[in-house]
Amino acid sequence: MSGQLSLAPEKRSGAPIDARRRRRTMVAVVSAMSLVAFGAVAQADDGEPDRDGPRAAAVGTTEPEGDAASESTPPADPPTGLGSDPDLDALAEQCFGGELAACDQLFLQSPSGSDYEAYGDTCGGRQEAGTETYCALGADIEGPVETPDPVDPTPPDGLGTDPALDDLAGECYVGDMDACDELYNSAEDESPYQIYGDTCAGRQRENTGRYCRDLENPVPGTGPIASTPVDTTPIDTGSVVTTSVDTVPVDTVSPDTVSPDTAVVVSVPDSEPSGGQIPPATEQPVGLGADPALDALAQGCFDGDMGACDELYNSSDPDTPYRAYGDTCAGRQPADTGTWCRDAFGGASSSTDVPSPTSPVTTATVPVPPVTLPPVTVPQLTVPPATVTVPAMPTVPTLPTVPTLPTGPTVPITLPGPTLPGTTLPGGVIPPPTLQPVGLGTDPALDALAQSCYDGDMAACDELFRLSDPVVSGPYRDFGDTCAGRQPTGTGRWCIDSFPAADVTVTLPGATVPGATVPGATVPGTLAPPGTGTVVISGIPPATQPPTGLGNDAQLNTLAQNCFDGGMQACDDLFLQSELGSPYHEYGDTCAGRQSSGTYTYCHVAFPTTEP
Repeated sequence: MSGQLSLAPEKRSGAPIDARRRRRTMVAVVSAMSLVAFGAVAQADDGEPDRDGPRAAAVGTTEPEGDAASESTPPADPPTGLGSDPDLDALAEQCFGGELAACDQLFLQSPSGSDYEAYGDTCGGRQEAGTETYCALGADIEGPVETPDPVDPTPPDGLGTDPALDDLAGECYVGDMDACDELYNSAEDESPYQIYGDTCAGRQRENTGRYCRDLENPVPGTGPIASTPVDTTPIDTGSVVTTSVDTVPVDTVSPDTVSPDTAVVVSVPDSEPSGGQIPPATEQPVGLGADPALDALAQGCFDGDMGACDELYNSSDPDTPYRAYGDTCAGRQPADTGTWCRDAFGGASSSTDVPSPTSPVTTATVPVPPVTLPPVTVPQLTVPPATVTVPAMPTVPTLPTVPTLPTGPTVPITLPGPTLPGTTLPGGVIPPPTLQPVGLGTDPALDALAQSCYDGDMAACDELFRLSDPVVSGPYRDFGDTCAGRQPTGTGRWCIDSFPAADVTVTLPGATVPGATVPGATVPGTLAPPGTGTVVISGIPPATQPPTGLGNDAQLNTLAQNCFDGGMQACDDLFLQSELGSPYHEYGDTCAGRQSSGTYTYCHVAFPTTEP
């Protein structure tokens, strides 16, 4: 299968990799060419066309001897004041002498925007600047040029040990023709890498002058690609100490300037950067695409790594946001300038000196002598002993001293107590408790009452309230007061009154008051006549309120009379059996006027008898 290849005489045509003249090389003369500018026609001996653009223009020409040159070549301007490069000065002299191919070589090899480039562009003053026409190359060729039939490519084995060029060669092999042309431009002259790129991985012969991207339907390579050999021989660099070091140029190193804190870095750049301060980026590396490797290059470009900008341009596809971002050096220069970011901004003030992607920097580090660090002594920490403050126990009140009675015969006195019949209380629904009987204290008896109260025994709640001390056993008392959380605190209502059980019969037995035994004396345990309010039992004060006008309940009236006569248990029974808030309830609560109402203290506790 064959195709057509047209050659255009434009001076700077071709792919973007050619517009940015990354590597300027001069190729040896491969065929005799005739001068074509200003009337001359150039054609190779073997009939094959030259490549247009910067790569084709690198082919040299020969100048006719004698008067032929002077008759066909117009006079030129002298090449004075162009610069101080001996190689470029030599090309300028050849251009001035009539070798128009040297003019083209001068244009291609000189720095962009230099006087050398302008001299070569005008063919030594023989044509206007900016014509985009070569002085001696790129003449019109009669008729179309046949391209070779597609052939299988040759794997890139044994080309060298440059990882970047190996990557380009691998991409060229699998069918990326732009990578073939980039490999040709980036490789050393006459190296296996350059020959591999020139032949488009074996798809065409050498020195055809054709760009690989112009091949029609190149056959992609499918075979395995050998990896770049890596030298794994260990290098004895001495002890490595991570520390801050001073970097000095190699031409200033001497035995006096090298110290254990000095690292000597030898850099061999491809071309001299323009230097100067790198301006800040004006475009953020966002929204460019979804390639992690290209995103990393874009971030490095934004951070001031001009080499990363150039590598991003080379590695990304044409007409993509990645390519445009690398082309503008992250917004530091306009698009399509044809100037590498490293050439435009150098990198002298950059925080990281990254070499150009196609011009690696060779770095040699002088080993740092072993450094002995002094031992570090960690002081022993002393933890002070913890101090625990034990709260003081509350003071137990001193009980009053019981007076000693005179010695007399011992006569026990027993006071019989009445047995009260059972009382039927109206029933209701007892709500569930809201407090758990835990953490109240360590009294087993009170804990048992608290559990019964929690389980729904309202009498147990009231008994817990009565038996618990308001100071020492406060949590028990509060638990009983709220009926295990069934009512608020301080209501003044017994739990059996607030939450009576359904038709529960409560039988309260009569209380028996034991007789008092006094050594050496006999104190009869008889009660005073009813209504007198005077008792002969020691320790109980006389009543201050007679049991009149309390109600019409005969049983409760009997308890009230006994309370008035000094039966403290009768007072408590009257308090428990009477309706809350009734005169009977109030009379029992005050122990027949012996204490104030609402003290929440049982009468037999408030006024105990002194008999043993």
